[in-house]
Amino acid sequence: MRRAFLVCILVCAAFGSARAGELKWGHLTLQASAPVDSLTWFRALDLEGRPVEGNSLEDGLDRALHELARAGHPFAEAHPKGFALEGNRVRGTIVVDPGPRAHVEALELTGARVTQPKTALRMSGVKEGKAYTGEDDERVTERLSRSGLFTRVGQVEVVPGSSADAVRLRVPVEESPYTRFRGLVGMSGKDAKVTGLLDIDLENIAGTARSASGRWENRGEGLTRYALRYREPWLPVIGIGLEGSLEHDVNENLYSYTKWEAIGDLLLGDQWTLRFGRGGSRAVETIEGASPETEGYFLAGVDLDKRNSARNPERGFRITGESRRGTKTFTPDSVEVRIDRTHWLLGGETYQPVGRKWLGVLRGKFEFLQTPEDSVPRWDEIAVGGANSLRGYREDQFLTLGATILQGEWRLRQDNRGSAVYAFADAGFIQDDGHRLSDLFDRFLLGTGLGIRQAKGPGILSLEYGIPKGSSPLEGRLHVRLDAVF
Repeated sequence: MRRAFLVCILVCAAFGSARAGELKWGHLTLQASAPVDSLTWFRALDLEGRPVEGNSLEDGLDRALHELARAGHPFAEAHPKGFALEGNRVRGTIVVDPGPRAHVEALELTGARVTQPKTALRMSGVKEGKAYTGEDDERVTERLSRSGLFTRVGQVEVVPGSSADAVRLRVPVEESPYTRFRGLVGMSGKDAKVTGLLDIDLENIAGTARSASGRWENRGEGLTRYALRYREPWLPVIGIGLEGSLEHDVNENLYSYTKWEAIGDLLLGDQWTLRFGRGGSRAVETIEGASPETEGYFLAGVDLDKRNSARNPERGFRITGESRRGTKTFTPDSVEVRIDRTHWLLGGETYQPVGRKWLGVLRGKFEFLQTPEDSVPRWDEIAVGGANSLRGYREDQFLTLGATILQGEWRLRQDNRGSAVYAFADAGFIQDDGHRLSDLFDRFLLGTGLGIRQAKGPGILSLEYGIPKGSSPLEGRLHVRLDAVF
C-alpha cells in the first residue's frame, strides 16, 4: 500500500506560521532500497523551488508513487527522513522501498458459480503474467459491470499470489440468472387489435459468455416473425466475436421474407465496439409465377457504451451507428434489374439520476432507407409504432422509408431493482411518400402516457398506457411487458 506523510504542518509549527509562508522546498534526496528510475521520480515529485504549503509534499509523493506503480512497483512505500532548514529552503531525504515487481497470476470472481475463470479474464481485459500497476482496477470493474453477466460487481481486491512477486485480483460479484424470458402484449381500445411477442435468451452458456436466443412475434395485420440468434464471444487466435442471426417473416397469403446476417465485432478499449459483417435476404410473394427478390449487403457499425450496467442502467449513455450497403436484384417483366441502396441507422440513449429518487431517460433513433426505387414492398419498409418506438400506437402501424423517434421518461424510483412509476412522451417524424432526407419531416406523431414497473421475484412486470396525438383517453393502447430471469 502506498504511504505518504505530511510534514508541512510540522515544518510550519517548528519555524512559525509567518515564516512558513516564505519557506520553499529545497533538494529532497532519494534513498531507495532497490534501483528505481530517479529521473522519473524527481520529475513526478516536482517540489524543488515550490512553496511549502498545504498538502504539497503529500501530493508530490502520491504522484511519484503513481509513476513507480506504472513502472511495475504497485506496492512501493515512501517516507521522509532528516528534514532540515537551510535559509528559507527545506531539505531532506525521501526513503523509498520499491517493493517487488508484481505480475498478475489470476483473476478470481467470488460469488460466481457459472462463469469460468478464462471467461472472466477475457471480459475484464486482464492478462495473466502482465505486470500489475493498479491502474486497471477501475477498468476491470467497469468491464465486468457492462458485460451483462452480473447484477453486482464490487471493487478489486489485491491478494498475495503463489510467489512473492505474484498477485491475484479478487472481485466480488453476483451472477445474473442466465435464462431470460420476455413477453409483450399490446391491446388497443380503439380497434381492439392485439399484438404480442415472446423472446427467450440463453446467456453465458456453460459459463463461457456464449449466448443464443429465439423469438416469436405477432405484429398484427397477419404478419408473424420468427427469429434465431447465436453469439460466439471470442473466435480463437483472431480475438473477435461472431454473431449469426436468421429471421423469417410470414404474411398470410401475401409473402414470405427471410434474412440472415453474420456479424463480427471487435472491442476497442473499454467502451468502443466496431461491427462488420455480411447479410442477405430473399422475399417471395405467394401469388403464382412471382419471382423472388434478393439482396446481398455488407454492414459496418460502431458502438460507444458508457452505461453503468447493461441490464438495468441508471446512469451513463450509449451511442450506436450502422450502415448497410448492398445490391437488390429483382425481375419485373422477365428482365433482371439490379439497384444499389443503403440503409442508415443511428441510435442513442442516456440515463441521468436527479437526486436520490428521480431518473431521467432519453432514447433516440434515426433510420433511413436510401434507394432509387419508386415504390418499395412491405418487407423493405421501416415499421414504426408500438412499445419499442411510439407507445400509444399499434405495432407497425406506420410504414415508411425514413423515421426519427425520440422517447423520454421521467421515473420515480421505488427501489434499486428497477421498480418505478413514470410518465413518458414519444415523438416521431416519418416520411409519407418522399424518398429524400428532406421529406423526413412529412408527418409528426406523438404518444404520451403513464407507466409502472414492478420488480417482483425473478423479473420486472411493466404496464404502460399511451394515448396517440388527437385521440381521446379511451382510445389509447395498453402495453404489458414481462421481463423475467431464472
